[in-house]
Amino acid sequence: MLQERLIDWQLSLAEQKELYYSQVDRVFKQIENDAEFSAFTLSGTGFLVREQIYAFANAAAHINANGTDFFDSDYKKETEKAWIEDAFLRTSQDIRSFYQEFVEYSPALPIPAEVRVWGEPPKSRLFARYGNSLVLYEDIVDEFEREGAALAAMRLVEKTLVSTKPGDKVIFVSPAGWTGMADPEEHKDAHVYVFGHDESLTLRTRMDHAQSVAFLNQLAGKHLLDIDSNSSEKERIKSIMGKVVVVNGYEFEDVAHEIRTVIGSDVVWEDDNGARTYGEMIASIKNRSRAINLGEEIEVFIDDLKDYVENEDPKNFSDEFIAGLIYRIGRIVLEIELNQNPEIAQASSLPLTEKYKNAHILLQARSGCSHAPNKRKNTSEVKILCCTCPFCGRQVEAIIKDGMIICPICHMSRSWQG
Repeated sequence: MLQERLIDWQLSLAEQKELYYSQVDRVFKQIENDAEFSAFTLSGTGFLVREQIYAFANAAAHINANGTDFFDSDYKKETEKAWIEDAFLRTSQDIRSFYQEFVEYSPALPIPAEVRVWGEPPKSRLFARYGNSLVLYEDIVDEFEREGAALAAMRLVEKTLVSTKPGDKVIFVSPAGWTGMADPEEHKDAHVYVFGHDESLTLRTRMDHAQSVAFLNQLAGKHLLDIDSNSSEKERIKSIMGKVVVVNGYEFEDVAHEIRTVIGSDVVWEDDNGARTYGEMIASIKNRSRAINLGEEIEVFIDDLKDYVENEDPKNFSDEFIAGLIYRIGRIVLEIELNQNPEIAQASSLPLTEKYKNAHILLQARSGCSHAPNKRKNTSEVKILCCTCPFCGRQVEAIIKDGMIICPICHMSRSWQG
């Protein structure tokens, strides 16, 4: 049974946020353990629904924390509206970024980062932009990833970038392999992060560790880094992430050219669709500013989410409201996956809840999803069975999850007991 909303007018902002975050965790776990609705949590995929709900919890905490009654009523009303709007814009932005990264598999991904003067005494800092909000970039990096090497790398990027002149770019590589976390255990690709004062970009590559070192040394124009052949994978990754290179006068296309040179091939990356070429990476870079069009049907669901949060009293951060957010946000991403698999979406024999469960399975199996299990491993979440599909007749590695077996080629499914 869902409990009543949690508000204590005597709580500070930090206390109110912690209380709401605990409430989100509890409701999220309830839905995650409900076989009928767990698909909407998108667990095991690259889209973190819980983090989206935290943004709304943060908005509610700012609105409801002790002291807000002292604001002028009209000002307070506008402030409340701004907090809710920021949380919605962040979710909308993250959905489009997820589509670009995990559905389109774009080789070049925009980074919403910018340098701003902040604090007292004032100093330049690197921020991530979410909707109308700015968040310190280091605050969005998991402090446990690669035993802190990822956070240390981002702090080094910020320290270096704010001391450079306009036109300079700061580059570092996050190599493929060990992550230091249980989920995911490893990253499939090497990501080249290119940070500028006005614009930043991630380039996804198939560089191995030796190529990543050669790439950094080539950019630096000197011997910047070497790796002991006897070092462990963890040591190699930490060493690579511990170096940044400053370049001047480089365009993003120039960085892509350096990647191709180091790899020694036009195939600069590989995804679920096969080899991706240097030409595709250049095209993706040139189109980096385009609007991400999810289609009319998906935009309707996004508008529904917007209406839902705008029409709710921001003081009413109830369990029912949280559950409604999980359902609506999860539904948008599941519908995006169904649009990629019309055989499931149009299967008249499957009820909508079963279609969503199948979409959830396919999302978990997508290559590159940052929290997806390796689809070639047998785990408690997803299992693989080599068999002949009874629908399309092809030999496939079928996906088994939650009592369903699904063909990765024709995407038809049926119940499974085994």
